[in-house]
Amino acid sequence: MSAHSFPSVPAEQDFMLWVTGLGNGEFWFLTSAAALVASVSFYSAFKNLKFARLLEDTPTASVHGAAQGYLELIGTSETMEGPRITGPLTGVPCVWWTYRIEEEQKGAKGERHWRTTEKGTSDELFLLRDATGACIIDPEGAEVLANESNTWRASKITRARADNPGPRRSPFGRYRMTERRISLNSPLHAIGWFETRHAGDHGLSFNEEVRELLSSWKRNRRTLLAQFDTNRDGEIDFKEWEVARKEARHIIREQRAERAIAPGIDILCKPADERPFLIAAVPQPVVARRKRRAARLGVAAFFVFGAFAVFMLSVRFTGSY
Repeated sequence: MSAHSFPSVPAEQDFMLWVTGLGNGEFWFLTSAAALVASVSFYSAFKNLKFARLLEDTPTASVHGAAQGYLELIGTSETMEGPRITGPLTGVPCVWWTYRIEEEQKGAKGERHWRTTEKGTSDELFLLRDATGACIIDPEGAEVLANESNTWRASKITRARADNPGPRRSPFGRYRMTERRISLNSPLHAIGWFETRHAGDHGLSFNEEVRELLSSWKRNRRTLLAQFDTNRDGEIDFKEWEVARKEARHIIREQRAERAIAPGIDILCKPADERPFLIAAVPQPVVARRKRRAARLGVAAFFVFGAFAVFMLSVRFTGSY
């Protein structure tokens, strides 16, 4: 394709003549680009519409009465015990944050653009609390819609510290700093995979846990002999090994019984399948409307760019449209 810019299209010029006048490289570049945008727009529209319907159809549960599986929770945001979570650029307390630092640069022709030099997203656990209890939110892999956002320019990159809790701003700075957060005690709804985890729960079957315990005993031969070598011959014979197996089964049975009655930890995380994982500090109906609006825009873009690609091909190969 020519390195020169594409021919301009005066309003009075016949568009079909412009298409037929394009070089092969220019023609196929424009047609392929239009077809690609149309395809991406269609996929995006389908995905957003599916997401909106899922938001509207997924049942809302309370933390205490939630069944294991895919569901939606509504409550307020809280931090867990331990070090507090703060925005890395502003120092503002929150439960989740993401930031981006961009540097203004000049192109070869003097045009200005922003290049991302640094970015990051919080992966700290936090809580969603409703009237019945609290659930841990693991934000890894989630689409997060924050309710606080700050953008400013600075002459140099600065981060919040104890002796400098706020960002330094400059209207003509070469850096653009952006930070989004979910604030403390804000309304929160989340849709994802809910499960209750018990301390020491390995996710193994009973027999698998028994085999794992026996394997750990085999690795510590001295302890194994001291406990089960009843004839003191320095070996574990068949009868002694059967005693060890019965003891292992007894221990695992008791451990599983203790785990069953112990209070578990409720957690909402990313589903193992392709279903969406959403954490939003904005009302659910607002999120659904945004997704439907994005779906409509995707459909419109699909028809516009698809029609353009079809038009280009028709003019090129048939000479008419």
